[in-house]
Amino acid sequence: MLGSVEGIGSTWVQGAVVVGPHTTLGSRKATLWTKPGLYGVTLSAWHASGEFDALALNGGVFAKATGKLTTDDAVGVQVALFVEKMADSSLVSTTAAAAGADPTVEYAALYLLGVQA
Repeated sequence: MLGSVEGIGSTWVQGAVVVGPHTTLGSRKATLWTKPGLYGVTLSAWHASGEFDALALNGGVFAKATGKLTTDDAVGVQVALFVEKMADSSLVSTTAAAAGADPTVEYAALYLLGVQA
């Protein structure tokens, strides 16, 4: 597929190869389960709200057939290890913890195991 991409400043480069759909047409979802590494996974990715609250470092994280994450090893395949709950990630404003309030968990840090052969 041929398209155009933004060049330096306001110039345009014609005839560039476009890979994938335009941003406005995408599903806003990403598949992360193929490459091992450290990822931040939003709370909406979990089967149940607060499900990971009792997980400790290196606790097993499993994927359900629905694509949601769970801590229940009986219903899914292990895809990750739990690292830590991440809260108050902003570097520009005073965090809730620094202001004396309870920090708000924003996402879970996981080590994705990647595709197992």
